[in-house]
Amino acid sequence: MPWGKTTPKLIENIKVISEIFDDDLVGMKNIKKKILEVIECQQHKEGKILYFYGPPGVGKTLMAESIARALGRQVSYCC
Repeated sequence: MPWGKTTPKLIENIKVISEIFDDDLVGMKNIKKKILEVIECQQHKEGKILYFYGPPGVGKTLMAESIARALGRQVSYCC
């Protein structure tokens, strides 16, 4: 994701982002709630980095792609 760029229209409308998460991701209620909190906090702070870790197949990439889609960004993969 390009850091330092803001998307005020989507950040202001957390309900739309929440609906996109619900469409993309089944379950993971606690994780989606925490991600929404981080996005809401970005209105006041910059430079928040999300780090997903865990074994293969638990939904890390799917979550990152859903967040990027909700914010109108692209996902950058490293390594």
